[in-house]
Amino acid sequence: MSQEMKQGTDSIEASKLEWGPEPVQMDYAEAQVKVLELNAGLNEGEKLWRLPTTDELVAVFNNKTLISDGFKGGYYWSSIENKIKEANSVYVVDMNSGSVVNGDMFNKIVYLRLVRDAA
Repeated sequence: MSQEMKQGTDSIEASKLEWGPEPVQMDYAEAQVKVLELNAGLNEGEKLWRLPTTDELVAVFNNKTLISDGFKGGYYWSSIENKIKEANSVYVVDMNSGSVVNGDMFNKIVYLRLVRDAA
């Protein structure tokens, strides 16, 4: 697949999402608590908040001129655990380079930006 086609697909997929509150730095356990807190306050029928996948975060990076709302440079938590590399690790995406790297759930403070499917 060509890079143009890939970016076009990323743009379409990323536009189907609603990004949550401004990014804040926290560890992975705090991020999980934040998801529960926000979802507990939803009205019936509202879509649930969740951590984004690595693909969703990379799509934002690839389309940052179109989808830059509230994203800062730095690492962002994803919902994808790295079960191959080591225990207690999850992938993070660097919004400065678009790279996906391994992050320690307990010893790393990175940005959290929640997402949900658009209405």
